[in-house]
Amino acid sequence: MAEIPSRRPDKAALHHAERIGPALLDGLTGDTNATLQAVLHAAFGDPVISAKFQGSSIRRTAMAVKVVKLLLEKAGVDPEILHDMSIGDVAWPEFVQLAASTLLKASYIHHTRLYEEEGPGYDLDSQGTPEAREALVATFDYHYGFSAIADLPAKLSANMCLMPGGMRTLDDLAEALTGAACETPNPHRFIAPDSSFATWHEIVRRKAKGRSQVSTHKITTEQKDGLHLTADKVRELNAAHPIHGADTWYITPVSNPSGNVMTPEQLFETCEEILRGNPEAVIILDCAYIRTLVPDRAKLLMQPIIQDAHILNSIVFVESFSKTHGFCGERLGCFFSANEKLFAVLQNHHMVVSAGDGLYRSALALAISESTPQQVEIFNRMHALWAAEKKGLYNFLRQPKFAHLFDEDQSHIDEADLGEPMGLYLLLKLKPGVNAMQVAIATHCLGVETKLGSGMYVRFALGKITKPMYSDV
Repeated sequence: MAEIPSRRPDKAALHHAERIGPALLDGLTGDTNATLQAVLHAAFGDPVISAKFQGSSIRRTAMAVKVVKLLLEKAGVDPEILHDMSIGDVAWPEFVQLAASTLLKASYIHHTRLYEEEGPGYDLDSQGTPEAREALVATFDYHYGFSAIADLPAKLSANMCLMPGGMRTLDDLAEALTGAACETPNPHRFIAPDSSFATWHEIVRRKAKGRSQVSTHKITTEQKDGLHLTADKVRELNAAHPIHGADTWYITPVSNPSGNVMTPEQLFETCEEILRGNPEAVIILDCAYIRTLVPDRAKLLMQPIIQDAHILNSIVFVESFSKTHGFCGERLGCFFSANEKLFAVLQNHHMVVSAGDGLYRSALALAISESTPQQVEIFNRMHALWAAEKKGLYNFLRQPKFAHLFDEDQSHIDEADLGEPMGLYLLLKLKPGVNAMQVAIATHCLGVETKLGSGMYVRFALGKITKPMYSDV
């Protein structure tokens, strides 16, 4: 079996550990729990790390935990005592490694061919090669069912840009829509539920800064709704903040941070109400985790909005291969739309600021799209492992010995969904006054605090789990 090289120690983390360590380690008593508590507080309270990662609490947490593990090792404590579930990175289980390395090697072959055919010049359209875009739409079709509508796959592949990952895609979309709004005298609202991807909230906050006509609105979600946006919430927002211009709504059908999936009715009715209030609204549908769902469930979720022409024409789809395949470091994502006019605004911005992305993105897209049925099943097994671990972790953390940490009300979680693939996150509500640090010390599970309108939560990411851990408990 081909092995994936292990990662080298992070040089920045080593530097922080060497800087923090001398004053800290001399005062340790040798007690394991006391050592864990001391190094957690030292790393997470370090002002240098906090300043470096201002505006990104998840990355700050991920760096701090690397430092914690180095300090634990220096103190003679097994660093694996702390399970890092802070950032949504993916480590390939052993059974995935051969398939992953095979796809990467196939992408190198495609890269060489594309280079010989296309040459070293710019991608003037900044979209990626036509064959890669066509292959991606065909690949997505397995979960979306685009081919149920005549000519839709061809339209989507024409209106697609390959991008350097999902996060840069979101930044480009926000900047393009903000720029378009500022060319008119009308205000522009960016609206998202509080339980959406935290980076999106930071992106639009930065885009709105200094632009008086751009506003941001965060809608408080309810546990009874699975911490998802609903049509009622859309109506409430529009009643409180009447529409006077353009709207951009952001929806994650399979959520980060909650790990929950919207019902087909919930997604359809929410989109329908958005467009009832403002027929010209743009809906960014962040689908990074759609392809972790079982295909039949994914199609049930997506088909109602795809079959509605008005809704479909209002959507910008965002896709990524970081979480479905674990190619986080490759930074391959894309956006696409059935609306040619809307796509032209977004593509024009990307073309102006990027001059296109490298041929290697088209090459990787082609390699992934040519996955054999056996390779597809291997990645499905990885999603199934995450699902089993999510259920096991839930049961582990809900033990009576941890009752002082977690709220009794975890009604945002549908226990019937536990064990079914749907992303890689588990979100638990904390008791008042409890924080993620206390949870880590008591459970040895390190997550990220997430403040929502309904309370304080902690989010656990399961992507670094490579073999049964909690599902065996």
